[in-house]
Amino acid sequence: MCITKKGWISGIVAGVLINIFALIWNLIVPGRSIWYAQAFPGMANMLGLVITIVSFFIPGLVMGLAYDVVNKSLPWKDLKKGFAFGVGVWLLAGLMWPIMMISYAPTSIWLAEFITGFIQYAVVGLVIEAVYKKLK
Repeated sequence: MCITKKGWISGIVAGVLINIFALIWNLIVPGRSIWYAQAFPGMANMLGLVITIVSFFIPGLVMGLAYDVVNKSLPWKDLKKGFAFGVGVWLLAGLMWPIMMISYAPTSIWLAEFITGFIQYAVVGLVIEAVYKKLK
């Protein structure tokens, strides 16, 4: 069980894509960026921005590497496999953040995180599968 070049490349693509999604969500979800700046004021500087970018990149990289390991054991084919993988990662990791936010964030924010997180992980899973398949 060795991680291949396909896993690294798909993980890098996924990490970049998660950062793009974060930017898009900040632009289209009303009040999201304002709430985050108020809730986490220590992150509203250059170092905070760099840490945020890295913290969004790492899960994508890990998703690509994990996909490289589990890909052959997933029962589905093609894009269905990527979608199922992305939703599985969301259930295991991505769902944690909006659930924790229920206790302190406005409903509109945690509900938006719930919905956008599902979309993000599902699409990233699809893209990982597409990149992985293309690199064969």
